[in-house]
Amino acid sequence: MREGGVRIGHLAFAALAAAGRGRVVSVSPRVVNVVLDGVALVGLLPPGAPLHPWAIVADFAPLRLRAGMCAAVTRGRLGLRLSLGERDRMRLALAKRDIVRLALDGPLRAWPAPAVWAAVRAATDASVEPWGFASGLGPALEHFAASAKPDGLDHLVGRGEGFTPSGDDALVGLLAALASLARLDARVGALRASIVALITPRLDIKTTRLAAQLVAAAAAGFYAEPVLTLFAALSAPCPAGLERLAAAARVVARMGHSSGVALLYGIDAGVRAATACASPTACTRPPRCAGPRPYAGEARRCRRPTGERARGPRRRHRRG
Repeated sequence: MREGGVRIGHLAFAALAAAGRGRVVSVSPRVVNVVLDGVALVGLLPPGAPLHPWAIVADFAPLRLRAGMCAAVTRGRLGLRLSLGERDRMRLALAKRDIVRLALDGPLRAWPAPAVWAAVRAATDASVEPWGFASGLGPALEHFAASAKPDGLDHLVGRGEGFTPSGDDALVGLLAALASLARLDARVGALRASIVALITPRLDIKTTRLAAQLVAAAAAGFYAEPVLTLFAALSAPCPAGLERLAAAARVVARMGHSSGVALLYGIDAGVRAATACASPTACTRPPRCAGPRPYAGEARRCRRPTGERARGPRRRHRRG
């Protein structure tokens, strides 16, 4: 994919391919939201903005658009064309080669060391507390992190303000953390499945359209680019240091007005809950790498030698 060209999340492309028309519902310098056939909402983002599964990043002039304009989707052999406004005031050619599938590359292979999550929490603590956390969201996450029980997490759906309320953003981060750790212990995967079953019935009735789509995408394993970058830094076999992880956490914290901070709160709660329910036994010795001592981003499982290895090397006797 060419840098600076059109990029589109695979869920947004699928919604456009299934739609025939829509309308612009809101316009700002940061995003233009389009509802397709009254069902799915797709966001048009300017160049440099982080992509999420329901977004399109393209070079366009949002000031030429206004709420209420019509949107039309036409299909071609190589992709789609999105036209906005009267007389096609803006047209976007969306080729299949521009689709980005925003899924986690793979789960973490070892439990993160405490120093790793200290860097993530530092980025969270240095940011402004998101809207709504003072009204019960923070205590709900703390209770879940300590007990590893999903009771009450369904009340986070729709809690907060904006297109994506803080409670929904926290649930996205929580689901991402549990998905990354599910391979290490079956109980973590079962906990995540119970949370998805608990919150899914409330998405269509308790929160905004975009928030419901993003939480459902997270339940299916798809997340925004900064979240994937953060977990890629965590899963690196031999990270360069905590600076890379802290930088990735700061990028997440800057997402939206408060969405990024809420995501980090949810990620932190998810990791602590997974640790509480699984009680990992892996040691936290860092891998051997060239250069300075890295943080313990990947632990090695300690195994007691058995057989001849436990008794020591076998001696060879020379024949006289």
